[in-house]
Amino acid sequence: TTGAALNFYLPTHLWSEGFWGGDPVWCHITITMLCELDSIDRLGEKIVLRIAGTTIGAVAGLMMSYEGLDDLSRLAVFFVWSLVFAYCEKKDSSRSYCWTIAAVTFGICVFLPRWGRSRTAWKRWWSIMQGTAVAAFWLWVVPLFGILRKPAVSQEFHKMLSTVCKESLTMVADALEQPGEAQSLALVKASDQKAAAALRGLPVSWRKYHYCRTGCEWFSKSNDHEFTAAKELLAGPMTHLYQSCASAARAGHTAAKSPQSVAAVRACIVDVRTALDSYFQQYVTLGDKREEVAAAVAKEALKCIDKGAAELSNPKVACKSQLAQVLLDATRLVQALSKETAAQADKAAKQLEELL
Repeated sequence: TTGAALNFYLPTHLWSEGFWGGDPVWCHITITMLCELDSIDRLGEKIVLRIAGTTIGAVAGLMMSYEGLDDLSRLAVFFVWSLVFAYCEKKDSSRSYCWTIAAVTFGICVFLPRWGRSRTAWKRWWSIMQGTAVAAFWLWVVPLFGILRKPAVSQEFHKMLSTVCKESLTMVADALEQPGEAQSLALVKASDQKAAAALRGLPVSWRKYHYCRTGCEWFSKSNDHEFTAAKELLAGPMTHLYQSCASAARAGHTAAKSPQSVAAVRACIVDVRTALDSYFQQYVTLGDKREEVAAAVAKEALKCIDKGAAELSNPKVACKSQLAQVLLDATRLVQALSKETAAQADKAAKQLEELL
């Protein structure tokens, strides 16, 4: 709407025609592509790549404005530049979008000058600038006032940590609450799908962060540690916790003969989930307080784990080994969160290993 209004209602020499005129179609395409991005960090990446690509393509297309070129010469130049763009895209695959835009922009400039449109390269380039300016206003400037905010990569990591931890332990709690019931099985499957989807999203989110960090300097170097730590948690302890919880949920749903036989252990697992989830809900925003908060959460979680280990010593508890593995993986997750509770966590881990 903004692009159309500027094109139709501003003086023609400022926007739609004349020396400063662009193509309203390509302006709209640029706005649409930038507004479809799933995070604000991707916006910075795409703006840089799109501007670079269209600039390269437009500069390459300028030679097509030379009136002495015939059709065979144009084809020869076209193939040369196409090979150059293809080679660059293969060598620099992380920025393939840039070279794709360069090839598209150059392709538009191949024959249009022959039809009397000698300023095609300029209009194509300027259309991208116009569309980028409009998108940047709505996606960068307006959100500064708290309107139309989009998620950032940091928020994605924060949500993934919270989702995997919470949904994994919820799987076990739901399976033990009503073993053998169809409704319980449906809840287990729903939690399983959410946790698995969050873990599968790790490579994509990491690539987003890695490019914005190294290619656009979107984040400061001080953020490297917290993002790397979050990745290590998701790829290591979080994955093991999800796997053990999925196994325990399946076993508990079929093997536990009554909710009463595992009620005490289930209550401990719920308490562990509550303690850890309260931490991961604010993980990315803690900053310098992370170690202090992690130590407090670790102590609380270890108390619940010790209580659960004591309940597992009861011979009437079903699926003892699977539930012990869940608590053991939760203990290892706590170990990764805080070094202050390392001795207490080691003691709990040894106790749980004896129950496997």
